[in-house]
Amino acid sequence: MPSLAALRPASAAVLVVVIVLAPLPASAWRVRVPHTVSARPIALEGNGDMFAVLGIPIGPHAAGVAVAKLAASSGDILGFRTIDGRSTASQCDAPDCEGPFCGPPRAGIDQDQLTALAIDPRGRIVIAGALSAGPHGERHGLVAAMSPEIRYGPGG
Repeated sequence: MPSLAALRPASAAVLVVVIVLAPLPASAWRVRVPHTVSARPIALEGNGDMFAVLGIPIGPHAAGVAVAKLAASSGDILGFRTIDGRSTASQCDAPDCEGPFCGPPRAGIDQDQLTALAIDPRGRIVIAGALSAGPHGERHGLVAAMSPEIRYGPGG
């Protein structure tokens, strides 16, 4: 009986097909946090609970931020804290008043953002970013540590 090598031409290629019969991974949960437009960055606690920085629109020309705590098992919102600079923007690009002593438009001056989030060895949430402050929206860097037991409500 001839060997398999003798039956196969020298120029023939070998085709290997592998079929994996395993289920594709599915997401455990998905949540949409009302009144937010983005979610990044994120950090995980040791128990799997997640902290996420959320972008919050404040009118057409301003942006705020919040930190939310989500349950590992369900995605339920366990806590939510807004973090806001001291600038406030008008709702339009028109001057804030009418008359000869009006200031320039204040639209677009309130642009708070958090660009980093981590959990330190003591379990505190550490955030970094920039907040808008003052009447002209000067940007100031921010690095802060806060308790992981965030509750609903404004922060500082």
